[in-house]
Amino acid sequence: MEVDVIAPSRHVIRQSVWVGEHFAANSDEAFLVVLCERLKSGAYQALFCIDEPSRELVLANAQLPELFDYLPFGSQSELNRAAVDKGAFYHWCARHSIPCPKSVYTQSASEVLGLAEEFEFPLVVKGARGAGGIEVDIVRSQQELEVVLNAHREREGWVLQEFIDGPVGTTTFVAREGRRYAIYSVVNRVCMRGGTGPSAICESIYDPRLAALADVMIRDGGVNGMTGFDWMLTPDGEYRVIDPHFGRAVPNAVAGHLSGVNWGHAFWASLVGKEPALVCAVDEPSYTVWLFPQALQLLFEPHFWKSFRTYSPFRADVKLFLCGRREWRLFLCQLAEHFLGRFRVLAGAFKGRMLGKRSGSRRGGRS
Repeated sequence: MEVDVIAPSRHVIRQSVWVGEHFAANSDEAFLVVLCERLKSGAYQALFCIDEPSRELVLANAQLPELFDYLPFGSQSELNRAAVDKGAFYHWCARHSIPCPKSVYTQSASEVLGLAEEFEFPLVVKGARGAGGIEVDIVRSQQELEVVLNAHREREGWVLQEFIDGPVGTTTFVAREGRRYAIYSVVNRVCMRGGTGPSAICESIYDPRLAALADVMIRDGGVNGMTGFDWMLTPDGEYRVIDPHFGRAVPNAVAGHLSGVNWGHAFWASLVGKEPALVCAVDEPSYTVWLFPQALQLLFEPHFWKSFRTYSPFRADVKLFLCGRREWRLFLCQLAEHFLGRFRVLAGAFKGRMLGKRSGSRRGGRS
């Protein structure tokens, strides 16, 4: 199944063998113009947002008539806001009996310290708007909380959440018109940014309770497309939903085929109205998977060698996901782009240190 893509003119996605046409858009305004023009052509069956910025743009403009038939939920659905605002999402979950950790929401950074008194340390502090696992901090004292506040004063909304000492994972599903076509869940084994960032190594699991949570979201929220949610497992063995991915891709879903989940067939079946096959990984062996390109970042983090020893790629139950079928050109371009970016950062840091040393020696010479 070929897809057309809207992305910046130099984006690496243009190297994919599965891309039919690449339409360049180098600004938000250009993205919306190109998107509406393409959808008006009537040549497309579905719209799929890969990342957070594209989803936010689509949902923020849900009233555009060109988008009506392509939204992940109805144009008047409250999920258009809840999908990108964690405070609104937790309220929506509470109304539909979806369990979440204890959370409070505020738009004002000045109220955070007062609201923190409702929790015990450690607690989780997040930006209200999703940022791919970047705006998440675990604070263990009031002093640490103050440091986070001072570092992120510009945030538009804050969520304070109870800290749950348990595994974190993601469930991905394909749904349309109230029916589920496929489901796949993973528990994170190693995450970037010391454990609070996106998953780099994960393990596939199947639990009917996660499928039941997905079915509530599909039935009550009218969620369509390929999407999912993040969750935590409490010490008592209960699941708590922590973040939605509604309306956009879930990165670790790329390894679903290793556990027998055929996303392409499930998505196609949902579009043509075939009966759901309820594809899931229940009968497949569990694998731990290194996800690329995310795992590249681990090379530059202090716990890389511990991760390598614990989840050695040479073990029979550990697999590497480097790229999709026939996507070696894309993989090599991603690899080159990543290491070039790291080189520029290191070169900039080295240059800064050298200039600092020269400046110091000049001052010393004048004195």
